[in-house]
Amino acid sequence: MAELAQAKPSTGKYFGSLDGYRAFGTFVVVMHHVPFIFIRTPFAYGWWVLQSFFVISGFLLTLILLKDKQKGYAFKEYLKEFYLKRFYRIFPLYWAFLAILAIVIFLVGTTQIPLISDFLKEYQVNWWLFWSYTYNYKELANFLQNVQPNFNPFLSHLWSLSVEEQFYLMLPFMVYFLSLKNLRRLVLGIIILSPLARLATYFYFNHLAYSPEYNSYFNGNDFMKNSWVAVIMLRSTWCQLDCLAFGMALALWDFTWIKSAKKWFWWSFLAFLIIVTLNGIYTATQIDTHHIMDLAQLNPILRKTMEIFPMWFVKFYSAVSEHLVLIENYHFVYIYTIVNFLSFLIVMSCIRNKPFLKFMGNDKVVYTGKITYGAYLFHYPLLMFIILFTMPIMAKVSKISTKIISSFFGDYIGLVGSQITSELVMMAIYLPALWFLSKYCFEYFEMYFIKLKYKVKTPVK
Repeated sequence: MAELAQAKPSTGKYFGSLDGYRAFGTFVVVMHHVPFIFIRTPFAYGWWVLQSFFVISGFLLTLILLKDKQKGYAFKEYLKEFYLKRFYRIFPLYWAFLAILAIVIFLVGTTQIPLISDFLKEYQVNWWLFWSYTYNYKELANFLQNVQPNFNPFLSHLWSLSVEEQFYLMLPFMVYFLSLKNLRRLVLGIIILSPLARLATYFYFNHLAYSPEYNSYFNGNDFMKNSWVAVIMLRSTWCQLDCLAFGMALALWDFTWIKSAKKWFWWSFLAFLIIVTLNGIYTATQIDTHHIMDLAQLNPILRKTMEIFPMWFVKFYSAVSEHLVLIENYHFVYIYTIVNFLSFLIVMSCIRNKPFLKFMGNDKVVYTGKITYGAYLFHYPLLMFIILFTMPIMAKVSKISTKIISSFFGDYIGLVGSQITSELVMMAIYLPALWFLSKYCFEYFEMYFIKLKYKVKTPVK
């Protein structure tokens, strides 16, 4: 995620459009994560955008490593330069973020305040996974320790940073020790075999979840079992390797036969929409209403959604917008390959300086892309604190707007209008706060370490 904040590999080329895309992509991810009904709905299909950040990292880092290899670095120096630069760019802000959480826990201790209590418990139970960049294996680690899962979402996004760090453990060795020809073969092999790896993962963990000896862990709830398996497939690094491979492919081939990446993207995106929608319709007919009711007990936004929309829409919306239902109909086997290909086309258009949306080349958008590492780290916790501390104000806004709108249009429109008004007011507070927090983190903290990163020099053997 952080790699794009300075999309300038050691080749000296600067891909400004990648920073522009990162601003757009981070915005989509943030909007997909907000627990608001109407604000989130236009981004229901946007869960796939996160995959594109992995593809970008695969491209940029492979480009850097190939260049360093060509310089003739000794292996020890080659690794030293790579990891030292990654350390300066990624670790300081992430560790500062975790340290702030640790201080908050020390000062607050235990509390019964809604949202905060589960948030702190999540960190207290899984702190070692956060600090070791292995949080993507939280569900598996908790299962093996017989620790019941915590459904507080406000730290869940950190799994992707763990996957990225684990990519870094493999990539330098792949590039250094393999010839260009064999590296290309490996990349093609990963892309072809990754769907099979996901399928094998599904069968193994699905069998484990449904084994009689583990039934008590899930309280006999099939929905919990399926959700657990789905999250393991999403977050396990071996199931995400084709993201990295698609990015590597962009650094290994020029793909001159793809004349217009944008046209390929829009046609592929249309196919994605059709496939996901059809699978969503099918899955909605298969989802048991009791499963939705069980999930609603843990998710207040889903409960609110059920108050406003009919059950068939709630099922369909859940089917197309949540990773947990990708397990249905073996959707997970092929859909990740499709979205990784979409990401591949986006990156290709950006590095050819033909971004698929023109505003991505705008200077202000490019600048925003540079500061979004902090935005990604802080976006969930910041939202939690804003929701918590504006609850009294938002309750009054909701009450007043419901009364006014209902008097003109009736109770149902009043309920809908009140929800929309509350969400818009919240976003008017949240988005500027997130932007300025990211800006100050970048300019007064991250830049200090970025300057150190570019001072790293490695002698040629």
